[in-house]
Amino acid sequence: MDCIRTPTSRPAWSTSRSLATTTSLPSRACKVKTTGKPGSGFADNTVDAIYLFHDERGAWKLWDETVLGIEILPETAPAEKP
Repeated sequence: MDCIRTPTSRPAWSTSRSLATTTSLPSRACKVKTTGKPGSGFADNTVDAIYLFHDERGAWKLWDETVLGIEILPETAPAEKP
């Protein structure tokens, strides 16, 4: 499973691990890094979150998300053109 949910940004990487659960809903703990397009003003960040999924007519859908922490990454200088 890819732990990526960034419709307006470009995900750079993600890591995930399964969690034990006391419900029938599957869960996943993820750390997702999201970066914006150069010059967009988007603040690059990493988000630690737990995602819960449910089965909807044979397709797994996101049911809930709990954010555990957010880290705003330092801005990087744009690359200089030769």
